[in-house]
Amino acid sequence: MDPLILLVAGVVAIVIVVFVVLQIVGRLLRKVGPNQALIVYGAGGTRVITGGSHFVVPLYQRAQDFSLELMSFDVAPSQDLYTTQGWRLMSRQLRRSRCDLTKRASRLPRSSS
Repeated sequence: MDPLILLVAGVVAIVIVVFVVLQIVGRLLRKVGPNQALIVYGAGGTRVITGGSHFVVPLYQRAQDFSLELMSFDVAPSQDLYTTQGWRLMSRQLRRSRCDLTKRASRLPRSSS
């Protein structure tokens, strides 16, 4: 065999192996934005990653994305409300909530391994 053919075949094989390794690493790496949290649980305990990335091994760990955006919803009744004395209640409220995951990470379900 010609050494040039062996060299080209070796370079092609190395390029294919590097491409496959990069694909595997790309699928294991989970990224979240600054207003999101990645909750990773399973082998190694529970971790909360906010605004970053983490390698998640599918057989040993699970991960869920969680939005940290400010949520608002209207708490207005769909019909008029009256008291027992006949007074009409007029109430309109707006609720804004934000989650703090740092204290509640220990309450996440653990995977069964």
